Amino acid sequence: NYRSTPQVVRAASGVLSGQSRGNLQQSRANFSIRAHRPSGLPVHVGSFDDDVTEADAISREAMWLAEHRGVSYSDMAVLYRTNRQARSLEAAMASRGVPHIVVG
Repeated sequence: NYRSTPQVVRAASGVLSGQSRGNLQQSRANFSIRAHRPSGLPVHVGSFDDDVTEADAISREAMWLAEHRGVSYSDMAVLYRTNRQARSLEAAMASRGVPHIVVG
């Protein structure tokens, strides 16, 4: 992927290779992605009790990266699967004053 770091590509490849539902596994058997950007920060995986707790942790991590690592908010992205997650993320970002744009 031309926009992703090697860390993100490795994480995505791990998720894709772990799929085991019928044709999805077969269609991705020969699927390969490569990073075209330089190395970046590690990917963090977390487990949360609910979407509100998850959104709060994401907004805190975004603030920490901006304040302590100098990462620009415009260089960050959060991917989610459902609109319900988007609402929780928007609320958490807004409550902490984290600049954000929802796309999609």
